[in-house]
Amino acid sequence: MPWLSDFARTRKLSWFFRGVPREARILEIGCGDGWLGRELRARGFTNYAGLDLVPPADFVGDIREWRNLGIDDGSFDVVVAFEVVEHVPCFEELHDILVPGGLLMLTSPL
Repeated sequence: MPWLSDFARTRKLSWFFRGVPREARILEIGCGDGWLGRELRARGFTNYAGLDLVPPADFVGDIREWRNLGIDDGSFDVVVAFEVVEHVPCFEELHDILVPGGLLMLTSPL
């Protein structure tokens, strides 16, 4: 049922990103095929980056090694980790790359 996935993605977008400024620095952890980045860019978000273990992510590697990937401490206003934290224990790392008072968006099927 691909339409169900499309529906769920659309709902995530409208729910999570309402009120997020278009210029916010956004990092998605586990960006996979890049659907979120494509949708955000199509809606005018200008500072999106994706991180995944494999290309075509903007940052290719493990979030737990964020310093080695060229990511600076406190460099993102929003960090997105949809269905990631149940696979990778990375809460400390997510906290470190967020600006103070930044927004952490998480989902988990568990």
